[in-house]
Amino acid sequence: MPRKPITKYCSKCEQDKPIAEFSKAAREMDGLQRWCRPCMRAYNKRKYWEDPEKGRQRVKDYADEHRDEVRKRYRRLYWANPEKYRQLSAANQRLNPDRVRAYRLSYWQMNKIQLSEKSRAHRDANPELYQQKDRNAHQRRLGTRRAYGKAYYHAHTEAMSLYRKEWNRRNPDRVFEWKARRHAAKLSTQVERINRAIVIERDGSACYICGKVLERHEITIDHVIPLSKGGSHTYDNLRVACRPCNSRKWNHLPGEYTP
Repeated sequence: MPRKPITKYCSKCEQDKPIAEFSKAAREMDGLQRWCRPCMRAYNKRKYWEDPEKGRQRVKDYADEHRDEVRKRYRRLYWANPEKYRQLSAANQRLNPDRVRAYRLSYWQMNKIQLSEKSRAHRDANPELYQQKDRNAHQRRLGTRRAYGKAYYHAHTEAMSLYRKEWNRRNPDRVFEWKARRHAAKLSTQVERINRAIVIERDGSACYICGKVLERHEITIDHVIPLSKGGSHTYDNLRVACRPCNSRKWNHLPGEYTP
């Protein structure tokens, strides 16, 4: 059985080179290009720059016809040297920001549904990762957001004042919760994010001091151990109370107050 040759003669640079230096070519008898890869690369580059527009179109047409093959090749090249291709990508983004932005926008528009589903699935599978990313983004943009909000507020003072009053009227529970958490944070005590509806449902809308069942508009939430006495703003320290009992108790500890 004849042995396979380990070298081949390149008719361009007129040198014997290892078989690995030649690309495949089905039309050739030995299944390899007549020119070695460096010579073919130099030739293709020269032809490309003779007419760049035509060269770009030819590359695009080939990529459209052989999409899967090109994608596999690029992935193989990328993972063979990821750091190199990350640097090339970063350099391309710096040199051609408008072109990169336009490409990303067009790609998003063509694959909107698939990308949205993929992003949603990844977010659902990694909630902690995205919470941390959201917190980091919030911290990075905090100064910009505050400056924008302040400028907008001063430009629309009257409208913002009306909007805030209306929002406070429609969301009394959230206003109470914000004020209570702010007060607790000032006193450096333990603070939880509280949902008033959970506290009311847990206590059955009944005042923990006098036992009266209250209507929604009669309900207040009291700190059993007052914040000023070291109490915490947590579910364990919160109870439903009517306004008269809450006012009379004031900042007394449970053993110091008798209804």
